[in-house]
Amino acid sequence: MNKFKICIIPQAVTNVNGGVYNHCLDLLNLFDDSEHIQATMLPREISVKKLPVIGKEIFDTKALKEYITASDADIFHIHGFAVISAIQAMAICIKQKRKFCYSPHFHPFKYLRRPLWGKLFFISVIRPFLNKVSGIITINNTDTSFFKKFHKKVFKIPHYLKSLPQDNIPIIRKSDRILFVGRNESNKGIEYLEGIPQNYELVCVIDLPIKRDNTIYYSNISREELSHLYRSSSLVVVPSRYEAFSYVALEALSCGTPVLMSENVEISSYLKNLNGAFIFKYNDMSDFINSISIAIGKDVDIEKIISLFTASKIREQYENAYSKILES
Repeated sequence: MNKFKICIIPQAVTNVNGGVYNHCLDLLNLFDDSEHIQATMLPREISVKKLPVIGKEIFDTKALKEYITASDADIFHIHGFAVISAIQAMAICIKQKRKFCYSPHFHPFKYLRRPLWGKLFFISVIRPFLNKVSGIITINNTDTSFFKKFHKKVFKIPHYLKSLPQDNIPIIRKSDRILFVGRNESNKGIEYLEGIPQNYELVCVIDLPIKRDNTIYYSNISREELSHLYRSSSLVVVPSRYEAFSYVALEALSCGTPVLMSENVEISSYLKNLNGAFIFKYNDMSDFINSISIAIGKDVDIEKIISLFTASKIREQYENAYSKILES
C-alpha cells in the first residue's frame, strides 16, 4: 500500500468543543503513527461566519477555495450532516475535480431538533452531491444502512479507544455509585437520571444541575479525574434519546465499569453478547429502574472491549477504506 495524503475538513464551528470537531482531531492523531497516511486538517485560520437569519455557520468561501486549491491532498475527508459547510467543501472539490469522501455524522431525522427541516435539507441539498462522492464513511448500523441506498462504497468504522490516564492510586469502587457524563438537555435522557431511586448515589459530570437529591456534580474535569470517576463507580448510565456511538460508554467499559444504555445508543451493535453492556427500552422508566439493579456491579470483558476498538485496528480500517476510495 502506497503512502497517500488526506486532508480532513471538519464542519464549520466557532465552538471547537463539539463532538464532530473533536472526532476530526482524533482522526488527525490516529494517523500520527500510520505508515500509509499523511494527514492534515483544515486550519482554524480559515474563518467561520454565521449566515444572517438562519444562523448557520459556514466557511469563508474564498479562503476555503484557496486552501483546497493549494493543497496536495489525494483525498479530502469532509465531515458534517445538516450543515452548509460540508456542501461548500464538496462543491469546491467537484469544481476542481478533487477526490473527496464524506463522513455524514448522520442522525435519523426523527431525532433531529427540526426533523422536517433536516429531511428537506438532505433531499434537496445533500443527496444530489452523493453521486460525486468517492466514498462514504459511517459509524454504526443505522447510518450504514441508510447511505447504502445512495452509494456503493460505504465503509462502517467505529471510534477508536483513547487510553485514559492510569495511576497507582488505589480506587475503591462504590457499590451504590452510578455515573452520568454528558450535557443537561432532554436528548440526553435527563428525566431518567431524575428517576433513579434515592438509595443510589448519582454522580454527574454535567454543565447544569438536575432535579434530584443525593447527587454529586462535577464539570470541566481533567482526563485523570474522569478516569477516577469511571473506576470508582459501579455503573455508568447513557439514557439518551439517540447516540450515534457513545464514547462515554466505550471509556467506561474500558475501565471495567458496566454500562446501562438506551436501545437508541448505537455502540450497542458492536457489544452484542459482551459482558458488561446492558440495554433498556427507551420511554420505559420501569425497565430502566429494573435494569439498574441487574447491571450495577457486574463484570466487564475489558480485554474484548480493548481488542474491538484498539487504535491500530481502527487505523487499519481507515487505511483500507482510503485505499479503495482512491481506486474509484
